[in-house]
Amino acid sequence: MRGSTLEAMAHAVENAALVLICMSESYKRSPNCRLEAENTFRCGKQYIPLIVQKHYKPDSWLGALLGAKLYIDFSGKYQFEPKWNELIKELQALNVLTEGEDTVDSSEVAIPDQTSSSTNPKTFTIDDVKQWLISNKLESCCQHFGDVNGKGLLQMKSMRHDAPEFYFKTLSRKLKLSLGEILNFSAALEEL
Repeated sequence: MRGSTLEAMAHAVENAALVLICMSESYKRSPNCRLEAENTFRCGKQYIPLIVQKHYKPDSWLGALLGAKLYIDFSGKYQFEPKWNELIKELQALNVLTEGEDTVDSSEVAIPDQTSSSTNPKTFTIDDVKQWLISNKLESCCQHFGDVNGKGLLQMKSMRHDAPEFYFKTLSRKLKLSLGEILNFSAALEEL
């Protein structure tokens, strides 16, 4: 988004055929996400709630928004493909997609990092780290971080600040990441 984030979010909601609301504890805590969801409701836009964090139960304002609506669970508790198909059927039922118009390859869909078993990176498992990499469009890095858990990621983050030269040499020379991969990885790491 460019310019005013709030203006861009409002424009996106107002011009949307339907809004997918990806519910998680992080989403609930975000003031911008709350404004976006409230604007969706105020504009009378159709929306489909998606749960994207394991064991998350929407409460507070997000629970009120969910109300009695059914949600689709993309938290990782279930296989992705059946839930993807459920979403496609729901989009077709709401006339957002026509029959047979499910041509988006689900393998190209970025799964948000909230699919981890926790929003606390310290408790990320090796699989959570893999999902985090995928959600940050860093699939090519998965092979290099196959034995790294959340504590290892946080150690990398510390290393970036405490020993930046070693950090960058490790990523470029030892792991042979491209400049783009290093920049994208570093940006994602800062958001942990």
